[in-house]
Amino acid sequence: MKIPVISIVLLLAGLPCFAEDIFVSPAGNDDNPGTLREPLKTLQAAQKPARQKKGATVYLRGGTYRLEQTLVFGAEDSGQTWEAYKDETPVISGGIPVTGWIAGTSGRFKATVQ
Repeated sequence: MKIPVISIVLLLAGLPCFAEDIFVSPAGNDDNPGTLREPLKTLQAAQKPARQKKGATVYLRGGTYRLEQTLVFGAEDSGQTWEAYKDETPVISGGIPVTGWIAGTSGRFKATVQ
Protein backbone atom coordinates (compact mmCIF):
# COMPACT_ATOMS: atom_id res chain seq x y z
CA MET A 1 0.00 0.00 0.00
CA LYS A 2 2.89 2.41 0.69
CA ILE A 3 4.59 1.79 -2.67
CA PRO A 4 1.79 3.37 -4.77
CA VAL A 5 1.67 6.41 -2.45
CA ILE A 6 5.44 6.89 -2.72
CA SER A 7 5.26 6.49 -6.50
CA ILE A 8 2.56 9.15 -6.77
CA VAL A 9 4.52 11.54 -4.52
CA LEU A 10 7.67 11.06 -6.63
CA LEU A 11 5.72 11.56 -9.85
CA LEU A 12 4.11 14.77 -8.59
CA ALA A 13 7.41 16.07 -7.22
CA GLY A 14 8.96 15.68 -10.66
CA LEU A 15 6.24 17.52 -12.61
CA PRO A 16 7.74 21.03 -12.36
CA CYS A 17 11.02 19.71 -13.78
CA PHE A 18 9.62 18.77 -17.19
CA ALA A 19 10.87 20.89 -20.07
CA GLU A 20 8.61 23.49 -21.59
CA ASP A 21 8.47 25.12 -25.00
CA ILE A 22 8.67 28.91 -25.10
CA PHE A 23 7.85 30.82 -28.28
CA VAL A 24 9.14 34.23 -29.35
CA SER A 25 8.08 36.32 -32.35
CA PRO A 26 8.91 39.87 -33.49
CA ALA A 27 5.11 40.27 -33.76
CA GLY A 28 4.60 38.98 -30.19
CA ASN A 29 4.09 40.81 -26.92
CA ASP A 30 6.15 40.47 -23.75
CA ASP A 31 2.92 40.38 -21.73
CA ASN A 32 1.96 37.13 -23.52
CA PRO A 33 2.55 33.71 -21.91
CA GLY A 34 5.08 32.63 -24.57
CA THR A 35 2.93 30.00 -26.27
CA LEU A 36 2.75 29.30 -30.00
CA ARG A 37 -0.51 31.28 -30.26
CA GLU A 38 0.64 34.03 -27.89
CA PRO A 39 4.42 34.38 -28.25
CA LEU A 40 6.71 36.73 -26.39
CA LYS A 41 8.31 39.57 -28.34
CA THR A 42 11.89 39.83 -27.06
CA LEU A 43 14.65 37.34 -26.43
CA GLN A 44 15.23 38.88 -22.99
CA ALA A 45 11.60 38.19 -22.06
CA ALA A 46 11.96 34.56 -23.21
CA GLN A 47 15.13 34.11 -21.19
CA LYS A 48 13.31 34.64 -17.87
CA PRO A 49 10.91 31.65 -18.09
CA ALA A 50 13.57 29.56 -19.84
CA ARG A 51 15.76 29.93 -16.76
CA GLN A 52 12.90 28.67 -14.58
CA LYS A 53 12.16 25.60 -16.72
CA LYS A 54 14.89 22.99 -16.68
CA GLY A 55 15.60 21.85 -20.24
CA ALA A 56 13.37 24.48 -21.86
CA THR A 57 13.37 24.96 -25.63
CA VAL A 58 12.96 28.51 -26.90
CA TYR A 59 11.59 28.64 -30.45
CA LEU A 60 12.31 31.78 -32.45
CA ARG A 61 9.69 32.56 -35.09
CA GLY A 62 10.81 34.14 -38.36
CA GLY A 63 11.67 37.83 -38.48
CA THR A 64 14.25 40.25 -37.15
CA TYR A 65 14.97 40.57 -33.43
CA ARG A 66 16.68 43.92 -32.81
CA LEU A 67 18.67 43.82 -29.60
CA GLU A 68 18.62 47.10 -27.72
CA GLN A 69 20.83 45.60 -25.04
CA THR A 70 23.28 42.72 -24.89
CA LEU A 71 21.74 39.28 -24.46
CA VAL A 72 23.95 37.49 -21.94
CA PHE A 73 23.96 33.75 -21.38
CA GLY A 74 25.46 32.37 -18.17
CA ALA A 75 25.56 29.21 -16.11
CA GLU A 76 21.87 29.64 -15.24
CA ASP A 77 21.07 29.12 -18.94
CA SER A 78 22.72 25.70 -19.08
CA GLY A 79 20.49 23.00 -20.54
CA GLN A 80 18.36 25.36 -22.64
CA THR A 81 17.93 25.01 -26.38
CA TRP A 82 17.33 28.07 -28.58
CA GLU A 83 16.38 27.30 -32.18
CA ALA A 84 14.43 28.49 -35.19
CA TYR A 85 10.82 27.35 -35.34
CA LYS A 86 10.32 24.79 -38.12
CA ASP A 87 11.48 26.23 -41.47
CA GLU A 88 11.36 29.88 -40.37
CA THR A 89 14.38 32.20 -40.42
CA PRO A 90 14.94 34.38 -37.37
CA VAL A 91 17.61 37.11 -37.58
CA ILE A 92 19.22 38.49 -34.43
CA SER A 93 20.56 42.00 -35.06
CA GLY A 94 22.53 44.25 -32.78
CA GLY A 95 22.46 47.03 -35.35
CA ILE A 96 19.97 49.81 -35.86
CA PRO A 97 18.18 50.68 -39.09
CA VAL A 98 19.62 53.77 -40.77
CA THR A 99 16.96 55.85 -42.52
CA GLY A 100 16.75 59.33 -43.97
CA TRP A 101 19.39 58.87 -46.68
CA ILE A 102 20.11 62.01 -48.71
CA ALA A 103 21.89 62.09 -52.07
CA GLY A 104 25.19 63.90 -51.75
CA THR A 105 27.90 64.79 -54.22
CA SER A 106 29.82 62.39 -56.46
CA GLY A 107 27.15 59.70 -56.19
CA ARG A 108 27.53 59.39 -52.40
CA PHE A 109 24.71 59.31 -49.92
CA LYS A 110 24.62 60.42 -46.30
CA ALA A 111 22.39 59.90 -43.28
CA THR A 112 22.39 61.04 -39.67
CA VAL A 113 22.63 58.30 -37.07
CA GLN A 114 21.38 59.10 -33.60
